[in-house]
Amino acid sequence: MDESLDQFKGWLKFFHIANLCALLFSFTIFIYFFLSSRDYLGIDFVQKFLPFIIYMAGTVFFYLRIALAVTEKKPQTPDLIVSLMTGQIIFIFIFVVIIRNLFASPSISPLSINKAIQFLTWYLLWKTYFKKSERVLTYYGKNAGKPKSEIIKHEDRRNFPFTKIVPIIVILFYLLLNTHYVLNTIPFMTKRGLNYLKEKQYPKALAEFNVLIDQYPNHAPYYFARALTYYHQELYNKAIRDCTNALVLGKEKDSDIMANCYDLRAGCYFKLNDFESAISDNTSAIKINEDNLNFYLNRAWTYYELKEYDKCWNDISAAEALGAPLPKDLVEKLTEKDRKK
Repeated sequence: MDESLDQFKGWLKFFHIANLCALLFSFTIFIYFFLSSRDYLGIDFVQKFLPFIIYMAGTVFFYLRIALAVTEKKPQTPDLIVSLMTGQIIFIFIFVVIIRNLFASPSISPLSINKAIQFLTWYLLWKTYFKKSERVLTYYGKNAGKPKSEIIKHEDRRNFPFTKIVPIIVILFYLLLNTHYVLNTIPFMTKRGLNYLKEKQYPKALAEFNVLIDQYPNHAPYYFARALTYYHQELYNKAIRDCTNALVLGKEKDSDIMANCYDLRAGCYFKLNDFESAISDNTSAIKINEDNLNFYLNRAWTYYELKEYDKCWNDISAAEALGAPLPKDLVEKLTEKDRKK
């Protein structure tokens, strides 16, 4: 037996280290979501966290079991590892197609397909390795009794440059897919969308929020963000529709989102000259958050358009009491009206 093949190194050691890193990463992500899930983007606990905890529990189990199996120097170990990796692929398929889409999303996400391709690529690479690598067969004792000359012949073939380059290319492809996946997960897409909104790149922001809503149609914050985008594009009816959806889906813990939705919808009604509806939504926003001075100022402008000047002055006073500077344009208009009385 070739001494170099009977050592835990090379691609075998790389696989073990990669598997341990995946285990540590999965466990860390699990702990992070466990600690922050209830406040994470206002997403409902059952819809977001329950499928995630099922997925992470299964993922951690398979990575841990494979990590333990790699250290068992037995002839059946390579077959056991392949079986565990096969079980992992089946579990991922079940999670993506059934569990995730039952709880979190009604359609299969492109990100889910991306992730499935990653695991399938990884699985096929290492399945071939554990089935055919002379290092694996020799290290775990499956080559016991095989003539040394035959082992060396296969080892020489394994050392052919092409067989060394292919795994590297496959791993780089896997890392590229994983980078694409990370850049298109919820936190990154949300941050990108909000940055586009801040930079007034409204078509790009709209594209991000459309994808998020398509995959998570029950989450109020995404509708509010898209409504704000529509508002800046002067698509007021679409903004009203999204605000209404957000208010229907909103929970008590999303009170800030709900208040802002009422205020934004009031602004849309104002632009459409539907002042009565605007007043109703302004008032609803104030009931949720009585300390937001902008809500009072916005309602003051609406009262002015309705020629209810006393109520307009009252809202200006309320906003001023909260620290708002006097809106000069509105005060000048009201003063002029009072002078003409």
